[in-house]
Amino acid sequence: MRRRNDRRSEHRLSFQGVIRGRLRRETDELRFEAFDISRRGIGLYMSPCPEEGEEVSLDLKASRGATLRFRVKHIYDDAKEGMRRCGIELEDKDSGSIDLVELISRYTE
Repeated sequence: MRRRNDRRSEHRLSFQGVIRGRLRRETDELRFEAFDISRRGIGLYMSPCPEEGEEVSLDLKASRGATLRFRVKHIYDDAKEGMRRCGIELEDKDSGSIDLVELISRYTE
């Protein structure tokens, strides 16, 4: 059952583990913890949390320089240890050719 304020555009899978990578906004590194994932997006707790509409980049370790670009689509009131709950989605140019579930599963602990 979807929560009333849940604005997900596709089915998400619960995510357990640690994404081996670095999340950043411009030059600032962001602390993050993923809790769900879909083909086009990731639900995370993030600190500091960028504004809706801002771009963030995920540099995956051991991926030979692969950088994924996302847009912050949703920010929820939920918080965890000083982190905000956010939903990020792949930028449109990458969304059709990348399956995040498959890709991220290769770079998790």
